[in-house]
Amino acid sequence: MLTRDEAQKLAKKVIGMATFPECQVAINSSEQAYTRFANNGITTASLNLRHTVAVSVAREGKVGVMTVNDLDDASLRGAVKKAEELAVASTSRKAERTAKQRPTTRSGRVLEPPSWRKVLKRGLLFFPLMLITVILLGRDLSLAQQVFQTVVLMAFFLPFSYFMDSMMWRSHQRRTARAGDSKKS
Repeated sequence: MLTRDEAQKLAKKVIGMATFPECQVAINSSEQAYTRFANNGITTASLNLRHTVAVSVAREGKVGVMTVNDLDDASLRGAVKKAEELAVASTSRKAERTAKQRPTTRSGRVLEPPSWRKVLKRGLLFFPLMLITVILLGRDLSLAQQVFQTVVLMAFFLPFSYFMDSMMWRSHQRRTARAGDSKKS
């Protein structure tokens, strides 16, 4: 495995090869040992050392990333050159960034503020399910009574659904505010 000093030296070397104003280097070093047994004895033993270097360069909102697993100068120089070529060929990320500035959950799903439109869409999904449930449970009621009961259930469900969306949105806002405060400290 690479020591901390070796990794820093390698990162400085890669950054020195870059011609772009922004360069980020991520180094991963791991080792895995394998031992195979047969007939109560070791038949094969090996030790794998793996190194990967990811080079990310950026200029004028354009980003290129390249990963290499050879640590020789020619491979590293090639990775930097390829990352810079990819950045030149890519589209500007500024337009993408404005669309992605909306808050996301931990899973990466875009989190939108609560809206009645979203709640009504959810209601359209749940209305038939609630109607089927009321029909199955209230067999002695007429169809008009079953539909009326479903409408009454929806009258409670829709505001409650909006309330829950609001609570989740506020919780997310507080959590991101706390995370932002702790990053500033």
